[in-house]
Amino acid sequence: GRTFSAVVSNPPYIPDTEIDNLEMEVKAEPVLALAGGKDGLEFYRRLAVDAPPLIAPGGFIAVEVGINEAASVASLFAANDALAATEIIRDLAGIERTVIAWKQK
Repeated sequence: GRTFSAVVSNPPYIPDTEIDNLEMEVKAEPVLALAGGKDGLEFYRRLAVDAPPLIAPGGFIAVEVGINEAASVASLFAANDALAATEIIRDLAGIERTVIAWKQK
């Protein structure tokens, strides 16, 4: 029955087929921390459905995303009527790296 003002996540987002091609220092991470399913979006699909009930009205969810995944993740969140708005934020290298979605008030 608890809700939170913010839910922040850095879920696994690398497509399973790309894991073998990662740099050695990245591949040293546990596979469960990397593998995001067939298209890298498996956990975002779950978060888009499962997180909104945990977010207080006016609160938000913020997630790190992989390269070229931001628009797809924003669309997944936007498809949930409980979430009112989404925003994509670029990192210091100019890469779309964070998606934020706000819950309706």
